[in-house]
Amino acid sequence: MGRTWGDDPLADQAVGGAFAWGVGELPTIIIALVVVYQWSQSDVRERRRLDRASDRAGNKDVDDYNQMLEQLSKRQDKRR
Repeated sequence: MGRTWGDDPLADQAVGGAFAWGVGELPTIIIALVVVYQWSQSDVRERRRLDRASDRAGNKDVDDYNQMLEQLSKRQDKRR
């Protein structure tokens, strides 16, 4: 290339590639943070929806779950 100033072309290309990669990481980090935030908000909305549905059903799902645990406990006691 006949260039006499600055770094040799291979070193210059390595620095440029590192810079490009580093600049490319910033949008990736921002997008990842946005996805994590939206995911957590989705979980909050889903939990609220399930709580409202449980309240409308008179907490039957909680009663059913407790009954299942009680039956499992009785089976464990019979094995002993």
